[in-house]
Amino acid sequence: MSSKVTESINTQASEWFVLMQSNAVTESERSAFLHWFDECREHQEAYRAYEVLWRDLGELATTQEGRRLRNSIDSFSVEYFFKHVQAWMFEFFTVFKRIFLLRDGATRDSEPAIGWSHTGRFAVVGFVLFVSVFLFNDFLGNKVDVQSYQTGIAQIQKIHLPDGTLVTLSGKSRLAAWNTASERHVELLEGQAFFEVAKNREMPFYVKTGDTLIRVVGTQFDVNRTSSRVSIAVIEGVVKVSSILDDTKAVVDTQSVMVTGGLQVSRDDGEDFSPVEKIASTNVANWRSGRLVYSNARLCDVIDDVNRYTRNQVLLDETLHNIKVTIAFDIEQVDSLPALLSKMLPVAYTRDASGRVFIRSSPPKK
Repeated sequence: MSSKVTESINTQASEWFVLMQSNAVTESERSAFLHWFDECREHQEAYRAYEVLWRDLGELATTQEGRRLRNSIDSFSVEYFFKHVQAWMFEFFTVFKRIFLLRDGATRDSEPAIGWSHTGRFAVVGFVLFVSVFLFNDFLGNKVDVQSYQTGIAQIQKIHLPDGTLVTLSGKSRLAAWNTASERHVELLEGQAFFEVAKNREMPFYVKTGDTLIRVVGTQFDVNRTSSRVSIAVIEGVVKVSSILDDTKAVVDTQSVMVTGGLQVSRDDGEDFSPVEKIASTNVANWRSGRLVYSNARLCDVIDDVNRYTRNQVLLDETLHNIKVTIAFDIEQVDSLPALLSKMLPVAYTRDASGRVFIRSSPPKK
């Protein structure tokens, strides 16, 4: 039976394969890949072809010829490799694909239904992956070591990073941390974290969460990632907060703001940053001492925070998401919050048999 793998599928497979070899794959990217992989047999066939080639090249890299080639490479750094090899691969795929298409009689504006010849395709992929495998094996002794941290519901954990930075992780939060030769990196995958960054001007400190990137040298600041918003509040020092493009991780310079001590900024998913606002430093990251404090905050953000500290999850009706509240309470009191809100706002709540709480608008009083 002839293969139904098209040029488009081959391109998708190559891009997914390169991404999945990266140490910086996010949960959303991994989920998207699995969805693509399970869509059809052709996706699986194309992807597995790259897996086989990568495995064969990995075995070749351990031979005498492979060691000789690696020993001849002495002008690269680990950081340079991780930053640029993936981009090179995509460039090679694009350029050489066109060469083989033209060789096979196709025009630049019309590509055949079946992708360029297997010989041509695998020659290009083989060349690029061949170089990548040898470079990668040459740097295994200095590979990036990614450390992962996770807290359970109502668990607050202090994390001492190797550079001396102290991170306090809120309940139900996830974080990954790693260093390169010249940079320190953290990715907040879920939840909230307070950073006391050790000063080191030679190694800037980056925090990524969603499509937001924070760059600092040494400072104290809080990052809160709820279901639809990222908020950054600074106690001391200066941070640069930028938008980044998920597909390239490139910073969008036109969407960057500087935030100094006593100020905060936020952004909703896919939106621009809000105006920088003043905030009392004493109100930043009070959760570390067991108290949640909010001033004119969206009710949906309050509920997102509360759900990190209770097993009786609170579900909020969408019509109530943007109601603004000013409220303060101890973490030990989170299970009493629905009753407190029903006294402050026109809302009512119910509990189901599992303990989940549902908050809805209450009918107007007669």
